[in-house]
Amino acid sequence: MAEEIKKLLKEQKTEIIEEVSRRFGEALGGAERRFGESLGGVERRFNSALGGVERRFGVLAERLEDDIRIVGEGVETNTTQIQGLTEQVGANTETLEAIKLDVTVIKSELTGKVGLEKFALLERKIAKK
Repeated sequence: MAEEIKKLLKEQKTEIIEEVSRRFGEALGGAERRFGESLGGVERRFNSALGGVERRFGVLAERLEDDIRIVGEGVETNTTQIQGLTEQVGANTETLEAIKLDVTVIKSELTGKVGLEKFALLERKIAKK
């Protein structure tokens, strides 16, 4: 009889282990399914948010490219204006040099001539004689 009890306990132990394993498997399968569904939902939300970030980044990149293009155009315009001003300064420098030379010539010519006051004085002296 002890052998039969041992055999019966062994069979019940096996049945209990199989039942626990089956239930654990079902529970684990359900948990895996729920986790997968939950993970899928998180992944969808993440991808949606990522898409929004990518769109915003694209808009910012376009704006930055536009700003860089505008700055480049401004630099090009300023460079052209500076070149024009440099040419004008060069032309004005030549004109000033010519005027300076003319003033020097006129000054030397006037030094040799009698001033109006001296001329009036000489005229009076001659008139008295």
